[in-house]
Amino acid sequence: MLRLTVCFLITFFLFVVVSMDRAESFATLTRLTNTPEHVLNLNPTISDDGRTIVFESSADLANTGGTPSFRLLRADLSSFVELGATRGVCPAMTADGRTIVFASNEDLVGRNADRNSEIFLFDGVKLNQLTETMPASDALRLTDGNFQPSISSDGRTVVFSSQGKIVIYDALDRKFTRLADDGVNPKISGDGTRVYYKRNKLTADNSDLIQIDTRTLMSRVLAAGVVELSLVEGRAVSNDGMRMVYSASNGTNQTQVFMFDGRDDSIRQLTNLGSRATDVKLQPTISGDGRRVAFATRRRVLNASDGGVDPYVLDLPSGQMQQITNAPSSATAEVISSLNFDGSVVAFSFPRILSGIVSDDDLRNNNEIYLASIAPRAIGAATIVNAAARGNEPQPSHIAPGSVAHIRGSKLALKTEAAKLNGDELPFAVAGTTISVNNQLASIFYVSPEEVVFVVPSGLANGPAQFFVTNAEGLSSMAEATISTTAPGLFTVAGDGRGEAVALNSDTLVRGPFDPSSGALRLTLFATGAAKASNVSATINGRQVVVETVVPARLIGFDEIHVLVPAELRGAGTCTVIVTADGVQSNAVSIVLAEQHPHQLRRQLRRRHPVLQQHLRQIHRLTSSSVRSLAAVETPARRFGTTLSKYSTPEIRRLI
Repeated sequence: MLRLTVCFLITFFLFVVVSMDRAESFATLTRLTNTPEHVLNLNPTISDDGRTIVFESSADLANTGGTPSFRLLRADLSSFVELGATRGVCPAMTADGRTIVFASNEDLVGRNADRNSEIFLFDGVKLNQLTETMPASDALRLTDGNFQPSISSDGRTVVFSSQGKIVIYDALDRKFTRLADDGVNPKISGDGTRVYYKRNKLTADNSDLIQIDTRTLMSRVLAAGVVELSLVEGRAVSNDGMRMVYSASNGTNQTQVFMFDGRDDSIRQLTNLGSRATDVKLQPTISGDGRRVAFATRRRVLNASDGGVDPYVLDLPSGQMQQITNAPSSATAEVISSLNFDGSVVAFSFPRILSGIVSDDDLRNNNEIYLASIAPRAIGAATIVNAAARGNEPQPSHIAPGSVAHIRGSKLALKTEAAKLNGDELPFAVAGTTISVNNQLASIFYVSPEEVVFVVPSGLANGPAQFFVTNAEGLSSMAEATISTTAPGLFTVAGDGRGEAVALNSDTLVRGPFDPSSGALRLTLFATGAAKASNVSATINGRQVVVETVVPARLIGFDEIHVLVPAELRGAGTCTVIVTADGVQSNAVSIVLAEQHPHQLRRQLRRRHPVLQQHLRQIHRLTSSSVRSLAAVETPARRFGTTLSKYSTPEIRRLI
C-alpha cells in the first residue's frame, strides 16, 4: 500500500511552476592611511577574513627608518608591519592573511644581488626568496624576470610568470613545474584546482584567455582573440575556480567587465558602459565566494558622470550595483580594489582629494588606502504555507515540524528542478538552493525560481520561526511562521488545498465516488502535519466519523489518515471533510459518497480485462434470461473467480 501511496502522492501533489535590479548608495568609508600629500599608497590586497591588508607606500608607516623608498606594508587596521623596502604590486595572500607572496627586484634576503625580478614569500615569520634566475641580458631585465605571483588559499601552491612562461610552485614539495610557454598574469583559484592566464598573440591588441586544470594539466581556450584583454594584478578568480573576471574592449573607447562562469561554461558581460576617450583601467576583481565584483571607471554607471573616477561593487545574486564613493571630478587616478571573501569589505587606493582639499593641486591624485563596508545583500520577502492546505486552513500561519511546507517568493532558485531521492532520503540542496529553519537545514522536494517545497525539520521547538531560502548565487529570501506540534493539511486533486481530496478506498485503492452502503468503507486521506498529534478526529458533512489510524506514509513528511465511513452517508453526494488534530483544524476538502447500483458495478468490471469481461458477459446473459437459478450461473461465476485468482495483487490493482 505504501508504494501505491507514493505513486498517488507524486500524481496529486502538484507543484505550480510559475533583469538586473539596480540600486545605488555610497558606502561607509574608513581611511586606512593618512599620509602627507606627496606620499603614494598603492595596490592594496585584503585577506579573505578581511583582517589583513597589504599594500605599498612611499611613507615609512612602520617607522623602520632607512633610505626613503617604497615599502611593502602589512596592516591589521591598528598597526603597520614592514615586509621589505620594495615595490610590491598587489601582493597575493592566503585566506587568513598569514602568508604573502610578491615579486621584487630588490635584494631583500641577500640572494638577489643582480636585482632581477624574483618571487618572495613571507610565511608569517620569515621572508624567503623562492626563485633565483638571471635575465638573458641587462636590456631584458624588466621583462625577463619572475612576476605576478598568485597563491592558493592554503598557501601550498604559487603560480607566477617567469621569462614569458607560466610556472607553478608546490611549497610542500618545493617543486617547480612549467605549465605553459606563452603567457602572463597567471591567477590560481583559492582551492588550487585551476589556473587562468593571458596568452599574447602576434597582434598586440589581441590575446587569448586560457584555463589550466592543475590536476590534469589540461588547458583550454576560454576566449580567443580578445581585444585589449586585461587582468587585474590582484584577485581575478573565485576561490572555487569557477568564476574569473577580466576587462576587454567591445568598441572604440569602450571597455567592459566580463566574467567567465565555469558552472555553465558561459562568458557574461557584466557592464554596459558608454564610450569615453580618457578613462582609467576598469581593474575588475572578484570576491572569494565569486558573488561580488568591484571595478572603477570615469564613465557613467548609475548617475550622470562628472568625469571623476569612482569605484563600484556589483552584487551578482541580486544584480544590484553600489557606488562606493562620490568623488569630485578632479579625482582621475587609477583605482585598484580588493574584496574579502564574501565581498562585505573592499580595500582600494583612491585619490586623496576624496578626503578634502589639498594644498598643492598637483598632488590631489596621490592615493591613500581606504576601506569600505558594503551594504549587506538585501533579503527578499517570501510567504510560507502548509503544502497541502495552501493557506485554506483556519490557522495558516502555523506549520508543524516534519510536515511538508511550501514557500513562494522570487529568485528562490536559478532553475526548476525536482529532488533525486536517495532511497527514502531527500537532499538538503536542490539546484544549489538550500533552506534553513531557525538554523536547521531542511530536506527539499522541489525548487523553482518562484517556489520551493520541502520538509520542515522535525526537531524544531514550538514558537516563532524564520525560514531562509538561499539560492545557488547566495541570494536569500525569508518567510516567517509559528511552529506548532500539529498543523494538519489535506491534499487535494487540484493541489491548491480546495475541492476534491486526494483519497482512496483503503481496501481497493480506488478513487471516488465511494459507496459506504456496506458500513465497512474505509478511506485513506492523504495529509501532512498530523502524524504527531495525540488526538485526531474527522467529520464528514459535520458528522463525526471514526478515525482508525494515523500513520506516516513512506514518503517523508506525508501522513495517511484512515477513517471508517458509516453506511448512513451513502448517496450523500459531495461531502465536506475536515480533520482536527489536537484541536487544530485542517482545510475543508470534499469527497463524493454515492450508492452503487449493479449496473454501475458491471460497467466498472467491463473496463478491466478482456478475459474477465468474457466471463462477466456470460454471467450477465444468464442472469438476464429466464434462468434465475444459482446452478445456472455457478459455472461461469466459478470461471470468473478462477480467472481473477490468476492475477497478482499489483495486477489486480492496475485492473482496478
